[in-house]
Amino acid sequence: MLIPIFYFDDEKFFACEGKAQKIGNDVLMPENATQKSPDMSLLQEKFAKWNEESQSWDYIEKPKTAKDFLGVQVSHKSQTPHNQELRQLVQSLVKGDPEHFRVIRGSEDEGLWWGVEEIPEKTQDEKDLEKAKADEQKALAYLRSTDYVAVKIAEGVATTDEYAEVLQTRAQAREEVNALRASQEALIAKIEAEKA
Repeated sequence: MLIPIFYFDDEKFFACEGKAQKIGNDVLMPENATQKSPDMSLLQEKFAKWNEESQSWDYIEKPKTAKDFLGVQVSHKSQTPHNQELRQLVQSLVKGDPEHFRVIRGSEDEGLWWGVEEIPEKTQDEKDLEKAKADEQKALAYLRSTDYVAVKIAEGVATTDEYAEVLQTRAQAREEVNALRASQEALIAKIEAEKA
């Protein structure tokens, strides 16, 4: 006769349900299993962990935010259901807050793990650098969108008088790009000096 048993991994976390052979009063039990069922209704929100001492299941809250993973290393090699779920949680929780947290991974020398680190708040110089880059892209987009004017004039199908206003704005955009690039170089040098 087969009876239900409940497997746990090497760290004692519930892994899966299985069957064991019962012969008379004896059950052929593997070492990493119990006949006591975890409370399945709790497994959406909690991990079940087998407690050898009390011969019962303990319940541990699953991480709910990326911050819950700070300082935690989740094995990359382990393929237990517990570790697979933790890796999925790391990714989904960081994806939900990418401005404040990022996924990090340990090297092979460190044991191949997944973790989370907090992204430091940007300094004012870093924010200014981002804005300067965005402003440069806007000015370059304007220049690209009006390149046809320069081509028409170069090919002799239009005159500078016809496009005087556009040419003036293009000249201002080129000056702005040059100024923004100089500003970015200065900001990059300042940021690198502060980090050194």
